[in-house]
Amino acid sequence: MIPATAAQPPRRWTASELWQREEWRITAPPGLDEDIASLSSWAADRSDPIADLDMQDLDLPRVRYLANQIHQELESGSGVAWVTGIDETDPLALRLLYVATGLHIGRPVGAYGRLYDVVDSGRSYITEAIPVSQTNESTGVHTDSSNKGLCPRFIALLCIRPARVGGGSRITSALQAHESLRRDHPDALASLYEDHIRDLVTPGSTRNSDTIRANAFPVFSAPPGPSFRYMRYWIERGHREAGQPLPPERLRAFDLLDAALEHPDHVVRFRLEAGHMLFCDNTTVAHDRDAYETQSDAPRWLCRLWLQPEGSPS
Repeated sequence: MIPATAAQPPRRWTASELWQREEWRITAPPGLDEDIASLSSWAADRSDPIADLDMQDLDLPRVRYLANQIHQELESGSGVAWVTGIDETDPLALRLLYVATGLHIGRPVGAYGRLYDVVDSGRSYITEAIPVSQTNESTGVHTDSSNKGLCPRFIALLCIRPARVGGGSRITSALQAHESLRRDHPDALASLYEDHIRDLVTPGSTRNSDTIRANAFPVFSAPPGPSFRYMRYWIERGHREAGQPLPPERLRAFDLLDAALEHPDHVVRFRLEAGHMLFCDNTTVAHDRDAYETQSDAPRWLCRLWLQPEGSPS
């Protein structure tokens, strides 16, 4: 029996419903530049201020106010917050502001380091077991981390420099997709509550045939969820690496899930410009970016944070 989700908007939304909601689009508060100046002054004599930053070191009231707005929308609103209106252009100052904001929301998950640069390495996730974030490709909407034991509750992106061509952002509500499947294809949804093997690409993971086979968990978790974890490519490759091809009914379920996630009425498209920040609930909101062209003189540069609420497992 497929459980009916109790979630209602704003936790579950279509594209038009999210655009009608003002709370997820957050403008930087007045006076934020004063907190940025305090951060820059504090960092001046430190060799690694990003790693050293601790909220006990500084009183940043506008950062705290901004973080509270974001956290409220993540926990009780739509599960996504898009922050604009930050005029700072210095990359270090922007990253310090970003980390400080994140530290008020949760603790950083360190699989990639406290702050991870999302830049094109010129490599391909098709030919190597590397995260898609190290390429300039698009993969379809997904959640972060293919490791069973590591699921960041919140993910965040800071745009330092956008791509000149491509690289637009896309988000969609996994809870809306779940409701569509529950209503129209409950048999397919049932299979998404079963374990699926995922390939291991998260840094720190031990990758061999045994660990890949053990790295199996559902796309949708059981109540009180549903909590969502999905990237189709890593599931299909994980099953290939484990010698356990996916049966036709599982592939059909993925096709129907992809159609629900990618439905034109469900996907919200926007563009992160320099200074913009995006925060998402990694268990209810799927995200993606459009493929982009890498410019050698000014390559696209985003920074990512993985965050876990205080008191939750890592």
